[in-house]
Amino acid sequence: MREQWTDAARDEIYTELCGALSDAGDRSELFLSRLCLLLIEELGSPQQVRQALANAVLEAAQA
Repeated sequence: MREQWTDAARDEIYTELCGALSDAGDRSELFLSRLCLLLIEELGSPQQVRQALANAVLEAAQA
């Protein structure tokens, strides 16, 4: 069973991500690329990755 996200957990992770991006400095794009690849592997299947990509494209278009 997957752990459920709370608002507090989201805020904590967001803060940690912002700190990691600051630490990465001008290598932040490389950092984000590597993070994405690692998280993609955690999703478990190409179909789940494709769905996540589609969702991200849709949400970005609505922003």
